Amino acid sequence: MSENNVTGNSRESMMNRLQEIGLTLVDLTEYLDTHLSDSLALQRWREVLEEYTQLLNDFEQLFGPLSLSSQNGDMQQWLWATQDFPWDYEA
Repeated sequence: MSENNVTGNSRESMMNRLQEIGLTLVDLTEYLDTHLSDSLALQRWREVLEEYTQLLNDFEQLFGPLSLSSQNGDMQQWLWATQDFPWDYEA
């Protein structure tokens, strides 16, 4: 797991960080929709996307997939139905 993504790897802290980074990604995407030539914002969007992708991968390795699109085609069993769903989790 990347050190700079989150301090500790509890499910709750990782999920909170994913939500924070996800919101930042949405905000930057909306900004870029109206500021097409802002190269600094585009660079920041790339950085945030990379951080989000890494943390998502780390989370899913520890706790299982967060979405159906995360299911791996070469897996040996259907993991989606064997775990708590993200919205069912109580901290």
